[in-house]
Amino acid sequence: MFQARNWQKALELYEDLKSLKLVQTVSVVNALITALCKCYGDQFQKAMEVLSEMKGLGLCPNSVTYSMLLVASEKYDDLEAGQMLLSQAKKDSVVPNLIMCRCTIGDSLGMCLRRFERACFLGEPVVYFNSGRPQVDNKWTSLALMVYPETIRAGEMPTSEISSQILGCLQLPHDTSLQDRLTENLGVSDDDSRSSNLYSLIDGFGAYDSRAFSLLEEAASIGIVPSVSFKVSPTVADTKQFHSFTAEIGSTG
Repeated sequence: MFQARNWQKALELYEDLKSLKLVQTVSVVNALITALCKCYGDQFQKAMEVLSEMKGLGLCPNSVTYSMLLVASEKYDDLEAGQMLLSQAKKDSVVPNLIMCRCTIGDSLGMCLRRFERACFLGEPVVYFNSGRPQVDNKWTSLALMVYPETIRAGEMPTSEISSQILGCLQLPHDTSLQDRLTENLGVSDDDSRSSNLYSLIDGFGAYDSRAFSLLEEAASIGIVPSVSFKVSPTVADTKQFHSFTAEIGSTG
């Protein structure tokens, strides 16, 4: 109904429909949101306003509504808006689809890396040791870990690329102090012959939050990635068919 290139005319028509007090439908409002999100100018905030108006009209946003808005939030690098949209979608009982999952995990992965760089500069921790084990702890990783399983439960099968991205959100930072803490918790001293081998392993492949291994096994069990078991020794996997983070974990498993 509304063309993305003619968002101004689409907005005028929408206002005319409102002034005539005609009954609006979800599909009509979604069409306007799509036009605003896909236009060449920055009309993302206006699309967000239309979402609020939509609720005021008593209409229930659906997966199409939130998918378009999340794609736009990623396009304009508005991570806070993306987080708010996902939270609102959950309140509206909208089950995440593959587009929503891809946007969320993509945002979270980038934010994880930027968050760590900023934390290093400010001296803030992003990794905590619970029961002696290192665990990535920031809101962007938590958000990605929330959306990923919800998408699977909804019957949407994430791609192997998305699976690799979620694993990337659990990669421990390459940081000397963190390496020292890891070896300390493993009971390896600097003069121990095992120390140099362990540091070489961490530097070569990176270390991961233990939840990454469970996620990889789950992805293999439902066919997202080729089957790999860490419960047998030695672990054998052809990492050439994996995406980067999946390959790293497959190599260190």
